[in-house]
Formats: sequence, C-alpha cells, structure tokens
Amino acid sequence: MPGKDHLSDFMKSVSGTVCLLCGVRTKTFWLVMDSSVVAAARAGESPYGQSAGGFDEFSRHLTAPGGTSAAAGLLRGQLSKQADGRRRSVLEAVSDMVRADYAFDSGEKAMEAGDTAKAAKAYKISAGTGKPAGYRAAVRLGELAAAAGDSKAAIKWYRQATATAETDVKAVAHLYLGNALRGANRLAEAYDAYRPAIVDGPVAVRGLAACRAGQALENLGRPEEAKVAYRQALTLGTHGAAEAAVDLGALAEDDGDWAQARKFAEYAVKSDEPRPVQHGAFNLARYWEHRRRSRKARKYYRIAARGDDEALALRARAALRAL
Repeated sequence: MPGKDHLSDFMKSVSGTVCLLCGVRTKTFWLVMDSSVVAAARAGESPYGQSAGGFDEFSRHLTAPGGTSAAAGLLRGQLSKQADGRRRSVLEAVSDMVRADYAFDSGEKAMEAGDTAKAAKAYKISAGTGKPAGYRAAVRLGELAAAAGDSKAAIKWYRQATATAETDVKAVAHLYLGNALRGANRLAEAYDAYRPAIVDGPVAVRGLAACRAGQALENLGRPEEAKVAYRQALTLGTHGAAEAAVDLGALAEDDGDWAQARKFAEYAVKSDEPRPVQHGAFNLARYWEHRRRSRKARKYYRIAARGDDEALALRARAALRAL
C-alpha cells in the first residue's frame, strides 16, 4: 500500500492540476482498494481513515450514488492542506523557470532585431525570477546599461548576475562588474571583482580578468602586484595576453630594464589584436631609439602612427619628425 506521502504525491499529480503545455484540468479519477487496504483503513492505520469521521464516513461516500467520484472529493479535502501547498510550490517553480527562459529568449530576439527597449523589458522579467536564465538576463541588462553610460545600473545588474551557480556566467559577470567599477574609478572594488573570474571560469575570461586586475593594481600604485597579474594573463596566452605584454613592457622600461621591455613589446607586435600591436610597436620604437638605431625606430613608429589610438598615433608621428 502506498504510504501517506506517496498517496499525497499521487493525488496532487492527478487531482485538480492543469497541464502547463495543453491547459487541460484533471477533474475526476478512480480509486481502487483491495480488502487488505480496507481492513487497514478501518483500523485507522492508513491515510484513508484519517478524516474527521473515520473510515465509516469515507465508506458512505464510497458506496453512495456517484460512489468513487464522491470519495475522490473527500480524499481531496483530507489531503488538500498537505498536497495543495506542495503542488503550488512545484507549479510556481516550473512556471518561474518557463517564464525566465521565455523572457530571456524574447530579449535575445529583440536584440537581434535592434529593439533594445523591448529587449530590456523582456530581460527584466527574466531577471526577476532568480532562475538560471534570469542571471544571464542580468548580464545583458548590465551590458545595456554600460552602453548607455549608466555605470550605476550596470554595476547593479552585474552584481546581481554574480549570484548565479553557473560557473561561466558567474566569471563573465565578475569580469564585467570589475570593468564597470574600474570605469567608475572604484579601483579597489574593481580588483576584488576581477579576482573570482581569474580563479574560475573559461580560460579566455580568466586571462582578460587577470590583465584588467593588473591594470587596476597599477592604477592603485601597486606595480609589483600588477606584474604578477599581468604575467598570469601572459601565461594563459589568450585574451588579455598581448595587452598584458604591453603593460609589462612599459613597467620594464620604467624600471630601466630595456631588454625586458623589448621582449614584451615584440610579443605584443606579433599578436592579432590591433591595440596591442600599435602600443607594442610604439614601445619597440622607443627601445630602438634608445639604442640609437634610427632605421628600426622609424619602422615601428610608422606602425604605431597607423593605429586606431589617435593620441598614440600623434605621438608616433611627432617622434618620426624628431628623428
């Protein structure tokens, strides 16, 4: 015979529930008991006989006109306090999950169509559920806020997203939170935000977080700690590695270690990232100028002069004219 919880779970699964997919409500069902169950019920040893009127009242409902339907109604009443609460919680959990996923997908489609207002509305619905898709939606909302120049809102959404249990999403949220805090000149908080992303997450995110952490530390006047973070990004050899090499080269030059400065600048110039290439070329030109090798210095100043960083390009052109 099923136990009390087992029966309750069965009852809630068939009585008065609505299918989330087709919308059909279950109204009645048949209950079958053999003689041993009846005997246990009479003795008060089963949930069937635990109503206020005991088994005799239950039996009257069972044998009355309309028999099993009336008995089913009585059982629903007996078990409603236990079953309905759990049923509601299960359905609410499922409904939240479905709503979170659907709203997030709607936001993604709106973004593809270029409708950021509609996307934000959908993402906010998803983000309010506390479900996995909701944390991904919070990252998207942070991105939209950052693009609009609203650092306060970006920080809020990214911080919310860091509560997810999904490792990859958590790492990205910490990276973006660090970027937003650094943009707001909250450097110590930014460094703290980057740290979890360095430790756990996709290697590309870890590398970029290490580089950004190094920049935050350098801005805080902690160059030796910054070097450690930069070298970690360099070791990972993915996103952030070339940029870290540029920054390590600049620090080496500040220390008067021109050999190290050249090494890091050459690493950056060989990358396929335009910004590190431009900055690495400028630093390499400075190295060759320091060595009084004007031809090589001109070669790398010309590369730097063609880069997208216009301020650095102007400095490279000025250095070319001075050679």
